[in-house]
Amino acid sequence: MERKYNKEWEKENAVKEWIRPQLGDDSKALCLFCKCEIHAHHSDLIQHANTDKHKKTAPFSFLKLTNMGFTAPKQNESKQRNELKIATYVACHSLISAVDHLGESTGSTDSEIKLHRTKCTALINHAVGLCIFKDLMSDIGDA
Repeated sequence: MERKYNKEWEKENAVKEWIRPQLGDDSKALCLFCKCEIHAHHSDLIQHANTDKHKKTAPFSFLKLTNMGFTAPKQNESKQRNELKIATYVACHSLISAVDHLGESTGSTDSEIKLHRTKCTALINHAVGLCIFKDLMSDIGDA
């Protein structure tokens, strides 16, 4: 008996970020990160998630790292607040690629801000973007 893709897998934390059904073939799943086909077996999906190829192609995610047991280093609140302010400014008024130069120009000591494209993108996607979206929705209302 051949297994078929199960939509319930898209709700599991271990695979929901990258799994999609393979169009035209119910017996396979597609990895969005690696762009490869996987047999529609749950154990094959978990096995694929632990491969080096998948780990190298998976984008950076704060949520994914904390779910795997990594802890984010503690920063002082003023540094975090300043990084969020810069990320908010970039999201509203600039290009993300410009933040590389901005991050380097703020200084190079450990106590100062270190913000580049990867971190700025993650802050915008996981913090700033959600707040901007909520404000936009409250402004629009039922219109």
